[in-house]
Amino acid sequence: MMQKRQISVHHLLNKLKHGCDVLSLCKGLSPQFHQVVVILVGVGVGVAGLCVAIRKGYFGWSDIPGASGQKGSSEFIYYVAGLQNLGSNCFLNVIMQALASCSCFYPFLQDILIDGDLLLDQKPEKMPLRVALTSLLEDLCVVRDEKTVLNPRKVMLAMGNYVSSFNLTRQQDAAEAFLHLLSSLEEEVLQYYVPLDSSLADIVSLPSRIHQPIREGLSDCAQWRKHYIGPLAGTISSILVCRSCSSVLSMDIESFHCLPLTPLQAKISDVVDGCTLVDCIKHFIAPEHVENYRCGRCWHDSAMKYLSSKSQKDEEKMETISNCVKIDSCDCKSLFLPEEVMWNGFSDAVKRLRIARCPKILCIHLQRASMSSDGDLIKLQGYISFPQVLDLFPFTEVAIEMEQQTFFENTSKRGIGPQHLLPTHMQWKMQMLSQIYKISGENIAREASLKNKMQNSFCDSHTDYPFSKSDVVPDSIKPLISGGSSSSSRKIQYHLSSVVEHYGRPESGHYAVYRRVSFDSACSETPGQQWLYISDDKVSRVSEEAVFTAEASLLFYERLEEHL
Repeated sequence: MMQKRQISVHHLLNKLKHGCDVLSLCKGLSPQFHQVVVILVGVGVGVAGLCVAIRKGYFGWSDIPGASGQKGSSEFIYYVAGLQNLGSNCFLNVIMQALASCSCFYPFLQDILIDGDLLLDQKPEKMPLRVALTSLLEDLCVVRDEKTVLNPRKVMLAMGNYVSSFNLTRQQDAAEAFLHLLSSLEEEVLQYYVPLDSSLADIVSLPSRIHQPIREGLSDCAQWRKHYIGPLAGTISSILVCRSCSSVLSMDIESFHCLPLTPLQAKISDVVDGCTLVDCIKHFIAPEHVENYRCGRCWHDSAMKYLSSKSQKDEEKMETISNCVKIDSCDCKSLFLPEEVMWNGFSDAVKRLRIARCPKILCIHLQRASMSSDGDLIKLQGYISFPQVLDLFPFTEVAIEMEQQTFFENTSKRGIGPQHLLPTHMQWKMQMLSQIYKISGENIAREASLKNKMQNSFCDSHTDYPFSKSDVVPDSIKPLISGGSSSSSRKIQYHLSSVVEHYGRPESGHYAVYRRVSFDSACSETPGQQWLYISDDKVSRVSEEAVFTAEASLLFYERLEEHL
């Protein structure tokens, strides 16, 4: 369905401001001509935008930066501090503003500085990045009634000690800088907990450096987990299933701090019209077909068929094949001549991704950088709509298991049995999922009933890809999936906190950020929130319309408290 997108005047002005480099690509035109064109276009857009804003009432005078600080006579405009651009570090400035917009990130940084056993004068030496970033975010979190500019130099110098190959004074990718910042924080924590010259035996035998008897109820492992596994840490499960025999070929658990999503493309450099963030997530977890995969289970099935077809049964061989557990590394093939077991050696497989653990802060990277057919780096242009409240539960491992549990319960009532698979695969997978939640310190009591059902019922023998023979679910069994599903009432909701937008070409340009700022009764008699547009040291208030018409590159969502 086509979606109508309302373009804000603020968005057009930002496009004009950061998009003038397009004119430089036109050859044969004088600099004077460029200036004339820029002036005419700027005046035209400005006058037209002002007329539209006044006529439709999209903006009040207080929304224009530099205008009166009052709207009516009771509502003030609040600001947060801007950040100096010390060369070309706008990519890092937007990341620090985005992290400051997430209410649980600053307390996470502060915890280790409060709980640790370092003296006050030792902290800047032992953990320079964490100290500098905590101090800067503390100032960025302050809601002010006037504009202020801060210097990010201390953070950049401290971060440079860990990412010497990543030049922080040149134009870089904001998503890459974000991951470098988090990895630097993790490296700093590891250096603090474990001496660099320690052996594995020393680490096991010696008491933990962070053990503090005065903090009752927290084990050494729990304290390490609290300080190392931050609010941005999530996990993804990757499962590879054979389409011929439905056995699980492999299962991997990977951690992530930023969810990389590829926009749906209409043409080489354009995003599909009407593309949404949910569409991108569905595309990310969609089944991926893998051809010519060597499946050991398929060979064993062929061997059993061969033995069963013989008039004289070889019970010893049949028992060996049926009891084999080393599917991919066994010597069962030596029991047969090459011409006895007819199997080409390859099968088709399906790879599926699921979110196994949802982080407290969800960072989404809409990967607009792409490669043209000529091998040139291009930027995917186009609008991708994103919601203010995002529900991540439908894309989680638990949601899929609940849907499949309902499916197999309904099919069992109708006498339809699941496909064959070794029961240990599903039990092992559910145990791994439980361990993920335990490592993260989350309460998994609410998943216990689901796990027990799946392990104690016949569903122990089904896979994550039940329809291995076809990608299309027959109409006759669609009601079995949708009917009575309990997953529809479950939610893991996130609230949008900031939006990062990039202007220009992939290898150059400028980053700016839209940041949601909440203020309470300490700042105003009328608690509420505002959206601010921050471009380095320039901070101005904008409407929600301007935020939700941005061509986002990075999105930061924070998990709602009732869904933690």
